[in-house]
Amino acid sequence: MKALLAKAVKFLLVGCLNTLVDLAVFNAVLFFAPDGRGWTVAATVAGYCCGIVCSYVLNKSWTFKKGGSLLSLMFIKFIAVNLTSLAAKTAVSWMLADKMPDVLFVSGENVVWFVGTCLTLLINFFGSYFFAFAEKKSKGGKDAADDTAHPL
Repeated sequence: MKALLAKAVKFLLVGCLNTLVDLAVFNAVLFFAPDGRGWTVAATVAGYCCGIVCSYVLNKSWTFKKGGSLLSLMFIKFIAVNLTSLAAKTAVSWMLADKMPDVLFVSGENVVWFVGTCLTLLINFFGSYFFAFAEKKSKGGKDAADDTAHPL
Protein backbone atom coordinates (compact mmCIF):
# COMPACT_ATOMS: atom_id res chain seq x y z
CA MET A 1 0.00 0.00 0.00
CA LYS A 2 2.92 2.32 0.79
CA ALA A 3 4.38 1.76 -2.68
CA LEU A 4 1.04 2.58 -4.31
CA LEU A 5 0.76 5.80 -2.30
CA ALA A 6 4.34 6.84 -3.18
CA LYS A 7 3.66 6.22 -6.86
CA ALA A 8 0.37 8.11 -6.64
CA VAL A 9 2.14 11.16 -5.14
CA LYS A 10 4.84 11.10 -7.85
CA PHE A 11 2.15 10.62 -10.49
CA LEU A 12 0.33 13.70 -9.19
CA LEU A 13 3.51 15.79 -9.26
CA VAL A 14 4.25 14.75 -12.83
CA GLY A 15 0.61 15.39 -13.59
CA CYS A 16 0.91 18.96 -12.32
CA LEU A 17 3.67 19.62 -14.84
CA ASN A 18 1.73 17.87 -17.62
CA THR A 19 -1.31 19.92 -16.70
CA LEU A 20 0.63 23.16 -17.05
CA VAL A 21 1.87 22.06 -20.49
CA ASP A 22 -1.65 21.01 -21.50
CA LEU A 23 -3.24 24.23 -20.23
CA ALA A 24 -0.63 26.46 -21.88
CA VAL A 25 -1.08 24.81 -25.28
CA PHE A 26 -4.89 24.72 -24.86
CA ASN A 27 -5.04 28.45 -24.19
CA ALA A 28 -2.52 29.29 -26.91
CA VAL A 29 -4.69 27.53 -29.48
CA LEU A 30 -7.83 29.29 -28.20
CA PHE A 31 -6.05 32.65 -28.21
CA PHE A 32 -5.25 32.40 -31.91
CA ALA A 33 -8.46 30.62 -33.00
CA PRO A 34 -11.94 32.02 -33.70
CA ASP A 35 -14.79 31.17 -31.33
CA GLY A 36 -16.64 27.89 -31.62
CA ARG A 37 -16.96 24.40 -30.25
CA GLY A 38 -14.65 22.91 -32.88
CA TRP A 39 -11.76 25.07 -31.70
CA THR A 40 -12.33 24.06 -28.09
CA VAL A 41 -12.05 20.42 -29.13
CA ALA A 42 -8.95 21.13 -31.27
CA ALA A 43 -7.32 22.98 -28.37
CA THR A 44 -8.18 20.08 -26.04
CA VAL A 45 -6.52 17.56 -28.36
CA ALA A 46 -3.42 19.71 -29.02
CA GLY A 47 -2.81 20.44 -25.34
CA TYR A 48 -3.42 16.87 -24.28
CA CYS A 49 -1.03 15.46 -26.88
CA CYS A 50 1.77 17.78 -25.73
CA GLY A 51 1.13 16.69 -22.14
CA ILE A 52 1.34 13.02 -23.15
CA VAL A 53 4.97 13.37 -24.23
CA CYS A 54 5.96 14.99 -20.93
CA SER A 55 3.94 12.44 -18.98
CA TYR A 56 5.45 9.36 -20.61
CA VAL A 57 9.06 10.43 -20.19
CA LEU A 58 8.69 11.47 -16.54
CA ASN A 59 6.39 8.65 -15.42
CA LYS A 60 8.54 6.01 -17.11
CA SER A 61 11.81 7.25 -15.66
CA TRP A 62 10.75 8.62 -12.26
CA THR A 63 7.29 7.54 -11.08
CA PHE A 64 7.40 3.90 -12.14
CA LYS A 65 11.23 3.66 -12.60
CA LYS A 66 11.22 1.68 -15.80
CA GLY A 67 14.40 1.45 -17.83
CA GLY A 68 14.92 0.50 -21.41
CA SER A 69 14.04 2.06 -24.70
CA LEU A 70 11.53 4.90 -24.89
CA LEU A 71 9.88 3.11 -27.83
CA SER A 72 8.68 -0.17 -26.38
CA LEU A 73 5.59 -2.24 -25.70
CA MET A 74 5.21 -0.10 -22.58
CA PHE A 75 4.97 3.01 -24.79
CA ILE A 76 2.22 1.41 -26.87
CA LYS A 77 0.29 0.53 -23.69
CA PHE A 78 0.78 4.07 -22.37
CA ILE A 79 -0.54 5.54 -25.61
CA ALA A 80 -3.57 3.21 -25.44
CA VAL A 81 -4.38 4.43 -21.91
CA ASN A 82 -3.95 8.05 -22.96
CA LEU A 83 -6.05 7.67 -26.10
CA THR A 84 -8.83 6.38 -23.85
CA SER A 85 -8.41 9.43 -21.63
CA LEU A 86 -8.24 11.76 -24.60
CA ALA A 87 -11.48 10.31 -25.96
CA ALA A 88 -13.16 10.91 -22.58
CA LYS A 89 -11.79 14.45 -22.30
CA THR A 90 -12.75 15.28 -25.89
CA ALA A 91 -16.28 13.98 -25.27
CA VAL A 92 -16.57 16.26 -22.23
CA SER A 93 -15.30 19.20 -24.33
CA TRP A 94 -17.75 18.45 -27.11
CA MET A 95 -20.75 18.09 -24.78
CA LEU A 96 -20.04 21.12 -22.59
CA ALA A 97 -18.11 23.58 -24.78
CA ASP A 98 -21.05 25.80 -25.68
CA LYS A 99 -23.00 25.25 -22.48
CA MET A 100 -20.55 26.20 -19.73
CA PRO A 101 -20.76 29.82 -18.57
CA ASP A 102 -17.78 31.79 -17.32
CA VAL A 103 -17.19 31.29 -13.59
CA LEU A 104 -15.84 34.39 -11.86
CA PHE A 105 -12.74 35.25 -13.89
CA VAL A 106 -12.39 31.82 -15.53
CA SER A 107 -13.73 31.25 -19.04
CA GLY A 108 -16.30 28.54 -19.67
CA GLU A 109 -13.77 26.78 -21.93
CA ASN A 110 -11.29 26.56 -19.06
CA VAL A 111 -13.98 25.20 -16.72
CA VAL A 112 -14.73 22.49 -19.31
CA TRP A 113 -10.99 21.79 -19.61
CA PHE A 114 -10.77 21.36 -15.82
CA VAL A 115 -13.71 18.94 -15.67
CA GLY A 116 -12.14 16.83 -18.44
CA THR A 117 -8.75 16.93 -16.72
CA CYS A 118 -10.22 15.55 -13.48
CA LEU A 119 -11.70 12.63 -15.41
CA THR A 120 -8.41 11.90 -17.21
CA LEU A 121 -6.47 11.93 -13.93
CA LEU A 122 -8.40 8.91 -12.72
CA ILE A 123 -8.25 7.05 -16.03
CA ASN A 124 -4.53 7.72 -16.47
CA PHE A 125 -3.38 6.76 -12.98
CA PHE A 126 -5.20 3.46 -12.84
CA GLY A 127 -4.44 2.68 -16.49
CA SER A 128 -0.75 3.44 -15.95
CA TYR A 129 -0.49 1.56 -12.66
CA PHE A 130 -2.39 -1.56 -13.66
CA PHE A 131 -1.64 -1.71 -17.40
CA ALA A 132 1.00 0.52 -18.99
CA PHE A 133 3.64 0.38 -16.24
CA ALA A 134 2.38 -2.73 -14.41
CA GLU A 135 4.92 -4.99 -12.77
CA LYS A 136 5.23 -8.29 -14.57
CA LYS A 137 5.30 -11.22 -12.18
CA SER A 138 7.85 -13.94 -12.82
CA LYS A 139 7.05 -17.62 -12.28
CA GLY A 140 8.56 -17.39 -8.77
CA GLY A 141 6.17 -14.58 -7.86
CA LYS A 142 8.82 -11.84 -7.87
CA ASP A 143 8.57 -8.71 -9.98
CA ALA A 144 10.43 -8.94 -13.25
CA ALA A 145 11.41 -6.19 -15.65
CA ASP A 146 8.66 -5.49 -18.16
CA ASP A 147 10.36 -3.30 -20.70
CA THR A 148 11.44 -5.47 -23.56
CA ALA A 149 12.18 -3.07 -26.37
CA HIS A 150 10.04 -3.37 -29.45
CA PRO A 151 11.30 -0.75 -31.89
CA LEU A 152 8.58 0.95 -33.90
